[in-house]
Amino acid sequence: MMDIPTHANALLVVLPNGEPHPDAVVLLHAATVLGLELSRTVLALESQRRLAAEVLLQAVDGRVGVAELENRLLSFGVPAQHFVVVSIAADDGEQLANVHVDLWRHGLSAACLRRFNTLHVAVTADVTDDMLLHCAAPKVLIGVSSPTSATGIQRALQESLWALGSANGNAMNLVRYADGPSWLGLTSFEEGTALVQRLLGPIFMTETSTLTQLWFALQIHEAMHN
Repeated sequence: MMDIPTHANALLVVLPNGEPHPDAVVLLHAATVLGLELSRTVLALESQRRLAAEVLLQAVDGRVGVAELENRLLSFGVPAQHFVVVSIAADDGEQLANVHVDLWRHGLSAACLRRFNTLHVAVTADVTDDMLLHCAAPKVLIGVSSPTSATGIQRALQESLWALGSANGNAMNLVRYADGPSWLGLTSFEEGTALVQRLLGPIFMTETSTLTQLWFALQIHEAMHN
């Protein structure tokens, strides 16, 4: 067993099949080569993380087509027809910096987008709750959307955020949208949207009407004094 240079959390373990055992010089050389390969892997993961973040940002903003998004997700190893969006919130956003690496170590490819202290992850719908809790930092909250495809990524983000709010409101570590408890007496983000529209819709309409009337009044005043 030997430490791998430049990687404090990695070890070289050799199980010889027979005699003689490799000497220390050979083991050191092997550890150095593995260290270089690990460095290249880390750089590749970081490059993919940055690219995936940009793609997800464009997707949730509606700035990328479905076909292109499907191709990009597949290139990141995420099944474009059967994935979930996972929203993970922490008090300190830096706690979420290595979630994509921990998922990769467990054989799960993911596309991640971090906004402040919340990380949004597109990952295979087969991911288990235990795996998400294991790969996420301690004391985080996790909301998971229903399984979706590339066409439904915006809705999936709404679902994962709703589930995240439900996890926070019900003092739970992880909530799945389809199975989670109610939040503020509501069971879905559609109900929440309807409530906001019912309560605040008339105010928005009144404000819009008032601004329109004010604009017309200013136009008339300007016309009369020119």
